Amino acid sequence: MLHLPSYCHIINGFYLQSFSIYLLTLLTNFFY
Repeated sequence: MLHLPSYCHIINGFYLQSFSIYLLTLLTNFFY
């Protein structure tokens, strides 16, 4: 099996960033 830790780190970082943006949009929609 090929392990690509850097690629996984990029995927995890992108997923966390999109999830945080999604939470921020939910909060802003809730307060407005």
